[in-house]
Amino acid sequence: MKHSHDIKQAKKSPPSRVNTLSECFYKPCGKAFTPKRVDMVFCSPECKKTHYQKAYQKGVKLMQAKGMRFSKLETSARLQRLYKYLSDRQPHSTRDIGAAVNLEAVGSSIGELRRNIRPNQDISCRFNGRTAEGASIYLYQLVEG
Repeated sequence: MKHSHDIKQAKKSPPSRVNTLSECFYKPCGKAFTPKRVDMVFCSPECKKTHYQKAYQKGVKLMQAKGMRFSKLETSARLQRLYKYLSDRQPHSTRDIGAAVNLEAVGSSIGELRRNIRPNQDISCRFNGRTAEGASIYLYQLVEG
């Protein structure tokens, strides 16, 4: 049996950055500043906000330029199974669809299927409450538009 005096108490202290100058992570700013915290990388809240807004805009532009990649209904057995399952035009929960069609990413597959179905068809999605554990329940239904 070990006694409390046998166990060494190791106190870890974070690395000190006091009196150490850092350069602002937002490159156009580039100011030198003394961080108040170990994880502080921006010189001001404004630089942090501007950096993340520009990064978001850059990401959106890249996604718009590339567009969403999706499988074709004609060649995808996965989308064909999903379309056949939804063809009864009844509402089905995400869990039911995943189990019946053997899918894990039901929402993504629904998005791909929407790009493939006829112009007069759509797949509606509606919130249908929560499970006992608090997970959201969504129902998907193939509808004529």
